Amino acid sequence: MKWIALVAALAACGKHDRPIDKEAARALFDEITIDAPPGISDLTIDDRGVLWAVAERDRKVLEIALGSGSATVTSHDLTGIPAGIDTEALAWLGDGSFAIGVEGSALPLAGIVYAKLSGNSVVAGETQRFDAAQLGVAPTINHGIEAVCGKAGQLLAAEEIAGVDPDGTRWASLVRIEGDKVTRAKLHLTTKTGKISALHCTFDADGTAHGVAVERHYSVSRVLSFDAARGANDIVPKLEHDLAPVVGSLNIEGIAKLPDGRLVLVNDNQNATVSGSTKLLVFHR
Repeated sequence: MKWIALVAALAACGKHDRPIDKEAARALFDEITIDAPPGISDLTIDDRGVLWAVAERDRKVLEIALGSGSATVTSHDLTGIPAGIDTEALAWLGDGSFAIGVEGSALPLAGIVYAKLSGNSVVAGETQRFDAAQLGVAPTINHGIEAVCGKAGQLLAAEEIAGVDPDGTRWASLVRIEGDKVTRAKLHLTTKTGKISALHCTFDADGTAHGVAVERHYSVSRVLSFDAARGANDIVPKLEHDLAPVVGSLNIEGIAKLPDGRLVLVNDNQNATVSGSTKLLVFHR
């Protein structure tokens, strides 16, 4: 019985350790390895077209200028985040300001920390917390705000824990934050296990959001697109890319859209241990 259990465990590990299909990848995107702390957990883009990334546990925010097949990385210290808080999501708000999605590694927490670039540091300020009534699901330890996007005064944020309707429909809680007003919609998920790990969005004048999202889990790696009118209750996304056959076990944790419309993804290389490098996947036009 012990031998059978060991074989089963090794088989399960094998499922989670799948290499990138290099030929299929070259048809979709360029890979750029960057110098980064382990555990990069999100990606956003500023008004200049410069990318920014945040590490989950290392207190670093990276400024990433893309070149032709390369990237120049400038590291900024992230200060003011208490111990026991993981930084899972990042959105550029304009004027050197960020929204940082957080969760608790020792306590249930789903929140957004508002931060400001000051000199060579990003300095955390106030924290906006969300409860079960606002999210539709109760935050737990290590499961909080996993994705955030938008601009100053108008944000979307996704809770990592998936909700399930009586008919079996799985959804992510998509919270809309407009000043002090917080509303919620159900962003339908497209797989039996996936969760939202990243968001990029823009807004029309009437508040309609146009977004792209990453749905991921072991063996799940998908890019979705969606439109969300203000006041929407159920949002059914469109599947844009099923990347699982291409990226293998690469854990996609961030997404941004360049000014020319190309998508950029980033992986998180830290689980129980650090494995491999941090890569930007820059999609072709």
